[in-house]
Amino acid sequence: MPADDPDPADAASGAAALAALEASIARTEAQWQRLSADTYQGSDPARLVTAVVDGQGTVVRVTFVKTVARHDPAVVEEAVLAAVAAAQQRLGDAIAAIAAEVLPPVPARLGEQTGAEGWRTAGSAPGGAELTGGVLGRDDR
Repeated sequence: MPADDPDPADAASGAAALAALEASIARTEAQWQRLSADTYQGSDPARLVTAVVDGQGTVVRVTFVKTVARHDPAVVEEAVLAAVAAAQQRLGDAIAAIAAEVLPPVPARLGEQTGAEGWRTAGSAPGGAELTGGVLGRDDR
């Protein structure tokens, strides 16, 4: 066989790899569609408030216990914020589960701390820099 002719084994291997990639993309797209269509619920620690967010993280419903009027408005405000944060955390966990299946591990940078369940958080940037604003990436060391 001349040197410029493709090896049939390489062509078959490439076709199999392409088919596997296309199947993975289809599964991932289906998972993202399901994630976007679902809702995610969270409550504050005292269970005064329950919040529901959609697949984009937008609040779609907030409910209060019947006794909410007995509580200081500042306490209720904190409970609402905590419930929304808990619901959005559930959404984030669902996103992380999908991402863990399809993305390769991201190498951690020297000096970063890991947050809950292995996520590197923006508040723990290298060099002692104080950052805010959320998650930097998955820590799969």
